[in-house]
Amino acid sequence: MKKKRRIALLITILFVFSILAGCGSSTKSTSSDDTKTTTPSSQTKTSSGDIAEKTVIVGMDQEPESLDATTIGLDLVRWCTDPIFGRLVWLDETGTEIVPAIAESWTYITDTEIEFKLRKDVKFHNGRGLVADDIVFCLNIQKDENYGASNYINFGPYVDSIEAKDDYTVLLKLKTPYPAILSIITKIPIFAPEAIDNLATEPIGCGPFKYVSWDKNQELKLEAFEDYYENGVPAYKYLIFKFYAEYNTCLTAYMAGEVDIINWLSNVDVPTIESLADSYTMAAPTGAYYLQADMTNPIFKTPGVMKAISLAIDREKLVELVLDGYGIPIWLPQHPDSPYYPDDIEYKRNIEEAKRLLAEAGYPNGFTCELLSPKTAVEGPLAEVLQAQLAEIGITVKLNIPEVPAFLEAWQKGNFDLAICGHGYETDPSIRLNRWMSDSTQNYGHYSNSEFDRLCREGATTVDEVKRKQIYYDAYHIFVEDSAIIYMMGEVRYSAIRNNIEGLIKRTSYNDYTRLTVK
Repeated sequence: MKKKRRIALLITILFVFSILAGCGSSTKSTSSDDTKTTTPSSQTKTSSGDIAEKTVIVGMDQEPESLDATTIGLDLVRWCTDPIFGRLVWLDETGTEIVPAIAESWTYITDTEIEFKLRKDVKFHNGRGLVADDIVFCLNIQKDENYGASNYINFGPYVDSIEAKDDYTVLLKLKTPYPAILSIITKIPIFAPEAIDNLATEPIGCGPFKYVSWDKNQELKLEAFEDYYENGVPAYKYLIFKFYAEYNTCLTAYMAGEVDIINWLSNVDVPTIESLADSYTMAAPTGAYYLQADMTNPIFKTPGVMKAISLAIDREKLVELVLDGYGIPIWLPQHPDSPYYPDDIEYKRNIEEAKRLLAEAGYPNGFTCELLSPKTAVEGPLAEVLQAQLAEIGITVKLNIPEVPAFLEAWQKGNFDLAICGHGYETDPSIRLNRWMSDSTQNYGHYSNSEFDRLCREGATTVDEVKRKQIYYDAYHIFVEDSAIIYMMGEVRYSAIRNNIEGLIKRTSYNDYTRLTVK
């Protein structure tokens, strides 16, 4: 069979919609004045009899500790729970445009008031019909600072109130204009409020698949929800996430025909998969990897030390050795094709300057520290290469590479000297930069710069694009100069798929398995 290779590199257009949405409009807008209204969704549920008796098994070398996507914003949790939870608004297949979901339309009444009109045919997996009060509940917990919501930092401080005007109308009031609001809402899971106590283990959502069972260290089983409102979705019966302790075990299972899709394929194995007669690959620019320091540590908070570390990193070599060339060097959490990315932010490796800065900081012979990294196909090898590169300026790095759950526990508690992690790209710069503000609950390394904080707050609420770009230009330069969080490489992430499966949607931080068809 002819080898197929499908690449979904959707970079340049990735950032267009953030500008449009930031002004309170959409490419589907129709308006004769300053009120912006989207057109309603035309998708209507007609029949549940078209669901094929097929099963798709997705192999993963990581397993979430919890299925509670309201408090855990990691990609790992989204991969497994997005099919379960609904969304008020959603992303199109390219990941660039906000489209109707539970909300069939929305209207900007003013720059700070959005009215959402809900579909009347949405049901939760327990059979209860969804109403506006459910949306209000799910959004309000993301606004509650004490709840520990994963989206609080990008939602709570900007939202004034959320109220149900009737059973199928929700009014959201902002404290100030906030260009990223619709993008943030695409991340907020909608679930049955009466089941909030069981979100971690037995979630009840209103998405295309319902929870069936979760055997820890084995598999998570989901079943097509026959009362899902969208016609023809899902088109197959069971979606199973199969968990493996190591990546190589997952790959072996795929080669043996036990798995239909590898969620995250190591780039080294791309040629092998593409040589198979029954498989193809898909890719998207999904991962941005960074090195983070504990800025309460006297060594790292000494001026010049973190900049020295950044100058010692050979980003081009990281892409070559760790990603097998399937990636790019990066210096920021924003993709270089973003209109917000400064054209003067990048710099080359400079060992002599790095040594000079260390000596000036009082460490002419370097120092010893520990590097925490999750045991994954990318971050584990990345830690080893960084260890060698930092040794060139006298820094002795001791590696600590536990399994993902143990890593997350230590990382989120701030128990590290240096730590490696990564995330997907976002269209709006505020979404990633806000997490590094001093008061962010996700700023595990305690980076703090009051001017950076001020610029982030100003940029998040500025609608004028020219002013906004200048604000983020200034914020990015402070961020890179401080180097408390050092971005190193951007990954093009692949998946392996059997030829009899079509319809996989690869967005910038996760795969959408809800629209697959199985031959």
